[in-house]
Amino acid sequence: MRWYALLSVLSNEKISFLLGFVIFAIVIAVILTIIEFRMKHKQKKSQEISSKTIELRKIKEIIHSTKSPHEKLNEINIVAKNFFHQNFHISQKESYSELIEEFKKIKKPELANFSQLMFNTYYFQDEPDNARVNQLAAHLFTIIKNQKVVPPKSPFLIRKTRRTLQVS
Repeated sequence: MRWYALLSVLSNEKISFLLGFVIFAIVIAVILTIIEFRMKHKQKKSQEISSKTIELRKIKEIIHSTKSPHEKLNEINIVAKNFFHQNFHISQKESYSELIEEFKKIKKPELANFSQLMFNTYYFQDEPDNARVNQLAAHLFTIIKNQKVVPPKSPFLIRKTRRTLQVS
């Protein structure tokens, strides 16, 4: 008897049209949500890559600028600290002696070596010369260039949806 009532309600043309329209709207909403997640993911990835190219461009500008070596060294310091903050979540206020220890803990010898060179240049030399500053800038350039952009881990639902879309 209950099934008969349900079938009689569904046999009405207006109700079946509305039900079909609601199902269609839900399917469209799910598809648009998946597309939005993919676009946001691609945008984040391209933003990370563009920030890397901006840092590399800044270092090239520092190398080719006509500023004094001390001003160049300060600009390299700013770029390096921003890079460390963005990629390793290290405070920009940490000194290079603290950075050396931190990079040794996480087993990043090239970053520890760069921090040691910056520390030596800042504290043990009287006035840095242009060749030394350009060498530090080139060293930082190679570090940033070789740094792999690690995409953030996507939530479980997005990974699951991506797998099902790849299978079908």
